[in-house]
Amino acid sequence: MLGFVGQPEPSAPILSADVNDDKIKYTKQEVKQLRALIEQGSKEVQVIKNMLLVPNKGALPIGPKGPKKISKKDRLIKDLQNEVAELKLMVGHLIEENKQLRAENAELRAENAELRAEIAELRAENAQLRAENAELRVYIGKLESKLDQHVPNWRME
Repeated sequence: MLGFVGQPEPSAPILSADVNDDKIKYTKQEVKQLRALIEQGSKEVQVIKNMLLVPNKGALPIGPKGPKKISKKDRLIKDLQNEVAELKLMVGHLIEENKQLRAENAELRAENAELRAEIAELRAENAQLRAENAELRVYIGKLESKLDQHVPNWRME
């Protein structure tokens, strides 16, 4: 015997049903309770069947003539919300790209500073070599002058 709400009354008539060759006995009260549960469950199932899941719109109740119409205002609001979400996503990607570009820019600036320092060193070395070259030209000029004094026509030979 099932006791859904309480024990069956002893005077209640008993109904029986065959399940797997075993007899299960129910009182009229239990049968009413079972029928009520089945009816309630079928109503819940019907409510679930009447719900239509529409992408990006959520669950919409279906009336006897199909889905309820969405107002232009609600559709516009939903479209704008979707557009705002897409824009937020794009802004997020742009912010991330901006961070990466700033990091790359910082690396390039550091590399540029290193190259400028190297160029400054090379210019200093170049200036030093030019000074040495000028000294050597002066020295060569003095040697040529001495040669001119001691060995005439040395340039012809």
